[in-house]
Amino acid sequence: STQSTWGAPIVRFHVHGAMTSCSQGMDLDINVFRDLRFSDAREATITTVVDAYSSWMENFDLLSEDKRTAGSFVEALPTVLNLSRSCPYDNVREQFASLLDKLREWGKIPLPQPGNLGASHFIPESEITPINTTNPEVLDELRAAFNCDGRVSNMTRIMAFHPQFLKKLRLSLDAIVWGDGPLPILHRLIIAIMVRCGARTRVAV
Repeated sequence: STQSTWGAPIVRFHVHGAMTSCSQGMDLDINVFRDLRFSDAREATITTVVDAYSSWMENFDLLSEDKRTAGSFVEALPTVLNLSRSCPYDNVREQFASLLDKLREWGKIPLPQPGNLGASHFIPESEITPINTTNPEVLDELRAAFNCDGRVSNMTRIMAFHPQFLKKLRLSLDAIVWGDGPLPILHRLIIAIMVRCGARTRVAV
């Protein structure tokens, strides 16, 4: 799947022989998480991911060693963890947190641990706008950021102190990067990465 084919199959099961041994080629397509940005696909995407992990756990003992330790299900765990903590949609956070609890109780693989760094080195995390804020204006902006980028950046959370300015900033960036203009979008993204690298920051990269 690519970024332009959101309707592509989400989970791929490469069957080798009988159904009981198909887990030798069981894979989770990382692009599945992109569909969480769309309201009409969000619930189905959550169900697909949770069901896929359930099947993976049931067939774990049939997996080859590389599929157990470095397969796509293991590689997707940091994404599941991040979404369980920083997605502005309650159903995504709650169901992925529940999935991690099941994996933790299952206990056959080590789970990634959340980092200690907050959104800012200078502002205590307790003062940062929570991802489940009850302020509807701020929540709309957090969701707009997620729907565009698939994540809520630290900058967005900090700028949520000033929701009206955050909205203007988001609209300006959207126009610069995605709006009509003389440069193709790919060229704009390359320039943005070059500028960020020159400033020695990892935000855009």
